[in-house]
Amino acid sequence: MIRRAASTAITEIVGVGIWRGGADATEAKMRTFKHIVGGAVALLLVLQSTPARADVTSLGEVDIGGPDVIVGFFGSGATTGALVVDGGSELTGREYIIGGGANAVGTPLVDGPNTLVIVDGLDDSSSALQVGHEGHGSLVIQNGGTVTVGDGSTFISSFIANAAGSTGAVTVKGEGSAFNVNGLVSVGNGAVLTNFGIPGTPAIGVLGVFDGGVVIANGLIIGGEENASGQVHIAGTGSTLESSPSLGDSFYQIGASGHGILNITDGGAVAGLNGANIGRNTNSGGLVNVSGTGSVFAFEGIDSDGFAPFLTIGRSGSGTLNVSDGGLLVFDPMGEISGPCCGGGFNVARNPEGVGNVTVRGANSEIRVKGGFGFVSVGRRGTGELTVATGANLVIEDGVGGSIFVAPANRSVGTVRILGEEKDNSGAVIAVIPTEIDAGGTLALGLAFDGVTNAGVATLIVDSGGTATAAAIKIGASGTVFLNGTLNGTVTNGGTINPGFSPGTGTIDGDATFNDGSVLNIEVEGGLSGEFDRLVVTGLAVFDTGSRIRVIASNAVVDQLCTLDVVEAGAVQGTAEVVRVGAGGGVSALFDPAGTVTLVFQGCTGEVFIAQQCPSESFANHDDFVSCVAHAANDAVDQGLLTRKEKAQFVRQAAHNKE
Repeated sequence: MIRRAASTAITEIVGVGIWRGGADATEAKMRTFKHIVGGAVALLLVLQSTPARADVTSLGEVDIGGPDVIVGFFGSGATTGALVVDGGSELTGREYIIGGGANAVGTPLVDGPNTLVIVDGLDDSSSALQVGHEGHGSLVIQNGGTVTVGDGSTFISSFIANAAGSTGAVTVKGEGSAFNVNGLVSVGNGAVLTNFGIPGTPAIGVLGVFDGGVVIANGLIIGGEENASGQVHIAGTGSTLESSPSLGDSFYQIGASGHGILNITDGGAVAGLNGANIGRNTNSGGLVNVSGTGSVFAFEGIDSDGFAPFLTIGRSGSGTLNVSDGGLLVFDPMGEISGPCCGGGFNVARNPEGVGNVTVRGANSEIRVKGGFGFVSVGRRGTGELTVATGANLVIEDGVGGSIFVAPANRSVGTVRILGEEKDNSGAVIAVIPTEIDAGGTLALGLAFDGVTNAGVATLIVDSGGTATAAAIKIGASGTVFLNGTLNGTVTNGGTINPGFSPGTGTIDGDATFNDGSVLNIEVEGGLSGEFDRLVVTGLAVFDTGSRIRVIASNAVVDQLCTLDVVEAGAVQGTAEVVRVGAGGGVSALFDPAGTVTLVFQGCTGEVFIAQQCPSESFANHDDFVSCVAHAANDAVDQGLLTRKEKAQFVRQAAHNKE
């Protein structure tokens, strides 16, 4: 149909092509046409349902000189093309361009079971399908229809929004509907033109897979060039984006140089990747959301160099990964790892300019690394954060082979949060939910990969209900732990541990060693339970001579207290220097090998000290009371609170006070 203005000049050309019915008898003929739907050359093709013949009805000129299919042709004017392939028919062409020129609009539909569009990419075409070349394209594949690009013998790419200013959308919906690409799919590829100072509009591309539709591709780029924008949505049970290894390793870029979003929701799945970057290059941005029960983002298999699957969040750009509401991110080598280094896993903030953020939140939400020697790095060389919250888990399987390193390089910054507390909008805690990071072998904070050399600035925050588990938990000089939950493993502290959250109790389920230069911070607001920090160590607590206990308390608090047990352990070995932050002085400590570290405050007399240690009303047996007084009096002598003569008087008085 040709629309004309009053002056009879052609202002818009609209073409419609419809392929219907069986295709067996007509396929050979169809391959000879250059199918142009909408544009300076417009074509209307109708294949009747009778397989024996194909009637071709044309409007305008039909160019049969080549094998390409163009829907929405090139030209300076507005051109619109609509193409329908349905009824079990088959259409084959070398290259398909949908929305060719800057003002062109192309809208093909592939509809129904056994309906097939083949883009064979003859002559080694590297970009055989373009949905939104310079214009605007929308391809819909539904109700069991299929579009196949390439035959697997060569790598053939497909572009959704190819050039600057273009827009493109591909929608695959319904069970049996498929978009099969034997090569790369680029969603939002084009960039603003800057080489000659000419401004342009970024390309915007969208790929949607819904209601059981399937996309199979060898690789994926979302947001290719700088400022380009792309989104991919995989939603609904059975909706899948799968990677095909037939043409080599499969790698995804979510925000290559532009901005990319990948949403996997409501039971959708992305599977079969060897690796991916979220926010690859400088100034790029990538976002991945995995949300809902049954939603899966799966890295699987060994690549051609023998490496396990790996993900980077914020390589040199900005990357964000959210796993929530029962979603799963999984790394599964599914074979023997022969490459150097390590097993599967992920980096957060790979390079110095990289910024990465990973959040796993909600019951049954999980990141799981399989296959042994799993590896996670937070703040690899840049600034990275990892948060596991309210019932979620991060697990590196197969025991001592796994490791998590936080800020393992100089000038890197890494923060890990394990948050079991669920809070309302006012910040009040309404529930405490078990939440865990299990590193397997090693959890290292602010240490290089050798586990010894001090490196970047690392912070670990574990609140109530949270647990950090590893066979060895190592804290470097620039490592800090805020602990209201549990460290499960053998802890070696060369940095700072803060038990309790203003104040509270932290637990180390295992042995703990406080090396020279390390710090244990104790905040004191009063003498009642819950008013001062406590550290519980289920095993042996070792204090090297150069370690310190820093007491944070005001003068008023110090003046009214006598003693506080701030460390409770299976046993205590060694002593530490006790310093008071702020006004300074006024506090010392007793290190009891039986398992306690007791703060003793200035102004505490021997009489008050013994009364606090041995309240008479707590003893049903008088002999036990006398024994307690004797031990407390000895400690008071050691602290200079009593003379030996005064000690003997207190013990005699306790023995004679039997009622």
